[in-house]
Amino acid sequence: HAMMEDGAAAEEEAYVLRLPLPLAARVRELMQAPGATREMAMHVQFVEQPGFVAGRLARVRIGEDYFPATLMDLPTVVESAKSVDGMSYYKCGHVSQMLVVSEMMMTPAPPPSYVARDGLTPPARGIRDFWAANQPINPHGGEGTAEVERVEAKLKRILDGQGGPLDDEPPSAAAGAQPAASVAAGERALLFPRAA
Repeated sequence: HAMMEDGAAAEEEAYVLRLPLPLAARVRELMQAPGATREMAMHVQFVEQPGFVAGRLARVRIGEDYFPATLMDLPTVVESAKSVDGMSYYKCGHVSQMLVVSEMMMTPAPPPSYVARDGLTPPARGIRDFWAANQPINPHGGEGTAEVERVEAKLKRILDGQGGPLDDEPPSAAAGAQPAASVAAGERALLFPRAA
């Protein structure tokens, strides 16, 4: 860890590098060559280009060839760890971005969003869509507030013994409604079943 001026340990900044399989094999081969350094095998340089958000487009040199890359935000935060001896690990930071390298030599079009749809592992595939679909409706305003208030009022009437789950209004206003006590008892039995 690097130390900050006040003596606290500074957290390292890191991102995941995602390479196509042929490029990953090439980087591995270059780094394992005798006398090779990381700078000789690969170098990343962020560049500015119209249409891209500043700091999101990079040029990656692998050997003597250059490839475009886009910096994407991960849908989840990943903890990173280091080891000195290969047996005990310590947490050294959080990773929230991924540099996606393209195998094409030409710069791709800017993505519509700089947030990756999938996480890093198979269980995190489509996690962004899953997470967005399971977000609760905002009870403090915005879209869906009227529906929440209507359901809350309906549930309160059911628990107070004034209406069934399918009624939109109290049973006194509905024609041929059951007595409130029997509806309430039946509904409470559905909502709160007794343990046998």
